[in-house]
Amino acid sequence: MKSSLNSEYLYYIIMRYKLLHIFFWTIIVSINFFIYYDSGQTPFINLFDNVYLVLGSFIPFYLTPYFVLPQYLYKNKYGWYFIIIVLLAVQMTVFYILCNDIIYYKYYQIEKPFFIYFISEIFGRRFAIIFWTYLIPLLCGSTIKVMSDRFRSETRLIKIKQDQLATELNALRSQIHPHFLFNVMNTIYFQISKENRKARRLVELASDMLRYQLYESNGKMVSIKEEINYLNNYLEVAEYKGIKPSQIVLNVDKNILHRQIAPQILSPLVECALKYLQKYNQVLHIHLSESDNKIVFLINTSDALIPNDIESYKNWDENIAGVKRRLDILYDNRYILDYFQDKYQLYIKLILKNGAD
Repeated sequence: MKSSLNSEYLYYIIMRYKLLHIFFWTIIVSINFFIYYDSGQTPFINLFDNVYLVLGSFIPFYLTPYFVLPQYLYKNKYGWYFIIIVLLAVQMTVFYILCNDIIYYKYYQIEKPFFIYFISEIFGRRFAIIFWTYLIPLLCGSTIKVMSDRFRSETRLIKIKQDQLATELNALRSQIHPHFLFNVMNTIYFQISKENRKARRLVELASDMLRYQLYESNGKMVSIKEEINYLNNYLEVAEYKGIKPSQIVLNVDKNILHRQIAPQILSPLVECALKYLQKYNQVLHIHLSESDNKIVFLINTSDALIPNDIESYKNWDENIAGVKRRLDILYDNRYILDYFQDKYQLYIKLILKNGAD
């Protein structure tokens, strides 16, 4: 999964900054062209010589920061990191010498057989010079990427801390004593006629949900059983708002009710799904299960996973964005969240790796 994410990220970087990359490589070719220009050769040969010099470094240049660093250096596999860097420099050097020998073998009328000449170049002083010419930029590029990632991580950490402080401050500003709220709810409940069972039931549900939010979900984790009880109340309230019971199918694996989960992570996803249900008259399937020691929460309207309508397709929602921000803080890299919808189907899947333990 990580490798696929790295390849997608690399593709994203290249496509987003493609003009900048083209400009960068053009500058490199131009600099090499004027520095290593051989007046004894035609301009075409000089240009071609520098083009394959750059082509030999193109793949390693991107492979090092976006694959070698995350997979080896960032995972404390220092030995493998240096071995791979050295091998990349060797590959670049061999490629350059091979191309160079192919071009100039006949031009300089070398009497040795090509293979013998090429091997002598590989084990000669020239190899060492070119090898260091490639190795040093690879190491320097790695250093710059590490410093850049470190800066971004620290900036992100500062932003998260600021968001947490802002959230805490807003909570303190809007804080009302819970006993006052429950007294108000009780007053409303007893003011409602006994014949008006729906209104009384709504007050009961609101009180239970408020109690859960104020008291039971203050900790970092809660049991899935508590979260499902809250979710059931939430779905019952939705029925009073016009959602038909037949439109929601909830399946929960009873074997995971004792597991721990971050509080109120599931309900915003359900809220997003209910908004979709109000817009499109379909049946919503909600599944909560465990697979390979991972908690899997799936909401879908169809088994198909391919969007059918481009005009109504979207892969993001404000509720999803809020959940993702919380998941980034609480679960870091231990979760996967997928979402898309169009007018024919809705698909939301949350996987919490290693549960929430």
